[in-house]
Amino acid sequence: METKTIKPLKVFAFSFETTLKNMLSDAGSVPSEITQSATDNGFALAGPQIWFYHDCYGDMEKPFRLTIAQPVEGEGAVPGKFVLEQLPEISVVSKIHKEPWSKLGETYMKMMEEINTQGLRYSGNSREVYHHCDFENQENSVTEVQIEVR
Repeated sequence: METKTIKPLKVFAFSFETTLKNMLSDAGSVPSEITQSATDNGFALAGPQIWFYHDCYGDMEKPFRLTIAQPVEGEGAVPGKFVLEQLPEISVVSKIHKEPWSKLGETYMKMMEEINTQGLRYSGNSREVYHHCDFENQENSVTEVQIEVR
């Protein structure tokens, strides 16, 4: 686990309220649509997709805001469903998760224990950066978990 500062990032984004229990069904086809729409509208992709969890504390039933964001460069049209925004600079603790996504909860738990041990405070926000997605063999996926701290 490392501590680092994530610089502001220009993204093509879609935000909605959901719960951990329902987020995948609520997201639907947005992850693939957002990437396709960004390129179709003149933007160059500038990094892996990021899911940004706002005010999420691990309760499967408690609503929170999820932003699905595709880093981009350039200018272009922004269709009504999506927005062009800048993710703010944040300080995070970061860990690379190289296991199936079903084990992400374990990674978060270990990170939260370490955050508490270091005397840091969780802001309520975290990000998952999907460096490599393998839907057939999830153990080949590479996800960076970034937990915002103060």
